[in-house]
Amino acid sequence: IGLVAGTLELASNLGRSLRTEVQSQTLSTLTLLPRTVRSLLWSKVAGGLVALIPAAVMTLIGGVFVFVPLVTEARNGLDSLTGVLVVLMTVVVVVLEILVFLELTAFFALTIRWGYVVLALICTYFMNTTGWIVGALLSLGGLIGGSSTGGGRIIGILAVVLPWILAIGITLAVVVALYYAIQSRIRRLAGQS
Repeated sequence: IGLVAGTLELASNLGRSLRTEVQSQTLSTLTLLPRTVRSLLWSKVAGGLVALIPAAVMTLIGGVFVFVPLVTEARNGLDSLTGVLVVLMTVVVVVLEILVFLELTAFFALTIRWGYVVLALICTYFMNTTGWIVGALLSLGGLIGGSSTGGGRIIGILAVVLPWILAIGITLAVVVALYYAIQSRIRRLAGQS
C-alpha cells in the first residue's frame, strides 16, 4: 500500500509541479538558470520525495516482512536461490516501472492539460500487461523446450530468469528514451514561451 500510494503521490506532485511551470510560462526563465534541465528535473523529483517519508517508512516495514523469510529460505538450496534471484529481479523491474510511470506522468504533464496521472497509469498498466503475457509465453516455451529435450534443471532456470532479464533491458531502454523525450519537450516549451 505504501509503495502504490507513494508512487501515485510522487507522480501527482511531479506532474503538478511541471504543469504549473507550463501554465505560468516560467520554463524559459528556469532554463536560463545556470543549471541543466537534468538537474532541474531531479530537483523537482527530490522536492516530491520529501513528502513521501511516511509512505517510505511503511514500505520499508513491509519490505522487511517480505524479505526476511526469503533470506532464510535461500539457505535451503538451488531452488530457493532461483526464487531469491527472481524476487530481486522483480524488485528491479518494479523500480524501473515506477520510473517509467513517473516519466510518463512528467511527459504527459508537459503535453496535455489534465488527466496526465491517469493517462500515465493506463499506459503503464498496458505495458505491464503486455510484458507479463510475453514473459509468460517465453517461460512456457522455455519450460516446454527444456522438458522435451531433456535439458532439465538448467533450461528450467533459464526459462524463468531470461524473461526477467529481457524485461529489465526493455524497461531500462524505455526509461532512457522517456528521459530524453522529457528533456526535449522542456527545451521546446521553454523556447516557445
